[in-house]
Amino acid sequence: MLVDHALIRPDATYWELEGGTATLTDALTTELGPVIQMGRQMTRREQTSTGVRITTVGEYDQDDVPSGVPDSTQTIDADYAVIAIPLSAMRFCEFEPALSYTKRRAVTATHQDAATKVLLEFKTRFWEEGEHGFRGGGCVTDNPNRFMYFPSHNDASDGGEQPSGGVVLASYSWSDDAMRWDSLTPDQRVDHALHGMADVFGTDTVLQEFTGVGLSQSWMQAHYALGEAAIPMPGQLSELHHATRTVEGRVHFAGDHTTLKPAWIAGAVESAVRAALEVQART
Repeated sequence: MLVDHALIRPDATYWELEGGTATLTDALTTELGPVIQMGRQMTRREQTSTGVRITTVGEYDQDDVPSGVPDSTQTIDADYAVIAIPLSAMRFCEFEPALSYTKRRAVTATHQDAATKVLLEFKTRFWEEGEHGFRGGGCVTDNPNRFMYFPSHNDASDGGEQPSGGVVLASYSWSDDAMRWDSLTPDQRVDHALHGMADVFGTDTVLQEFTGVGLSQSWMQAHYALGEAAIPMPGQLSELHHATRTVEGRVHFAGDHTTLKPAWIAGAVESAVRAALEVQART
C-alpha cells in the first residue's frame, strides 16, 4: 500500500503511449525480428561454467489457442540468459543445477495476486450524459463490480465528432474479489457485470444500450502469467524481494517483480535496463 501510495498520487506524471501500450512491445519486436519465438514455454534451464541451455515446448498455435498436443521440444544454447517470466511460471520450470535457496524461497513464497476485468460494449455513451457526465476516470461501488472505468478518448472535448458508442471496463477487481469472478464462466461474468452497471446507471438504460458484446480477462487463469503480479504480503518485501533479482551463475533475472514497481510497465522496463547492463558488464 505504501508503494501504491507513492506511485498513485495527484502530482504524479504519467505518459501514455499513443496507439496503445502494445506499441512498445511491437516496436521492440520489429527491432529483434525473427529472433522472437511466440507460443513457446520454457520448461528447463541448464547451465555449466561455459554456457546456458534453455529447453522450451510449444503448446499453443499462432492465435494463442491450445493445440492439444505439444510440438517438438526445442533447445536454445547461449553464453548467458535473462529469465523474465513471472515467478509463478518459474515454479513449473526445472533448474539444473538448482536455484539458490534464497531464490527458491522467493519463487515459491512470493504472493501472486489475482486480477480480473470484464469489458462491455454499448451503443451510446449514456454515462457521459445527464447527472453522471463521466468522461474518462471511473467510479467504485460496493457491488461485485467494484471498480468501473470509462473511455477518455474520442469524446466531444477532443474537438471531433461525438462517437456513437464505446466500451466500458465494467468490472475491475483484485485479490479475493477477483477470485470470485474467476469461479464464473465468461458468460456469467458478462451477465453479472451488466447487472452491476445497472445498479449504478439504471436497469432500463444499461440493458437497452448494451450491444450484447462482452469480454473478460482473468490473469490468474492466463497460461503465461499465472496471476496478475507479484504483490508482496507483509514481511515479504524485506525478506524475499532482493533474491528475485540476484544473478545465478550465467543467468540473470528481469521482470516487474524484480523491482519496487510490480504490476507496472515502468517496473518491467527498469528491470530490462538493469539486466542488460549486468550482462554487458561481464561481456
